[in-house]
Amino acid sequence: MYGSEKGVDKYFLLSVVALTIMGVVMVYSSTALINISKAGTALSSQGGSQFMYLKKHLMTLLIAFLAMLLFYAIKPSTLRRYSIVFLALSFVLLLLVFIPGLGVKINGARRWIRLWPSTVQPGEFVKFAMVLFLARYLSDTQEIRDRFSVFFRPLLVMLSFQAVLLL
Repeated sequence: MYGSEKGVDKYFLLSVVALTIMGVVMVYSSTALINISKAGTALSSQGGSQFMYLKKHLMTLLIAFLAMLLFYAIKPSTLRRYSIVFLALSFVLLLLVFIPGLGVKINGARRWIRLWPSTVQPGEFVKFAMVLFLARYLSDTQEIRDRFSVFFRPLLVMLSFQAVLLL
């Protein structure tokens, strides 16, 4: 494990845990009364409870925690090496939104992919992949940063393609 070689930044981890706990409390406190008021109507007929949104939030936190452990175990050099692959895959995910049956329209926008039992927004993966790619690009092109057009042209092409797909 890469992260175990350097140790955990205790202050950062404490901040993450504190914000997570506050988020769980906020989700429960803002949705419990709504769910209780709906308990006698459609919510109870659908098998819901006052903890419905809290359960969904905790499931999302579990997935996020597993993703955190995964990326904690990966060396930064590995992320750097595969940054272009991640970017290409994230663009493919953006294109999958337009395939009927995979792409889902929610609130009038077709920006979701249905993955049983949930839906995901490929744009979130693009954000992560762009950060990795830009970090690699900026570290690889130190000698040409002074030439604006040579340095920024590839970035503008990538960002334009991403913007068109996200709109």
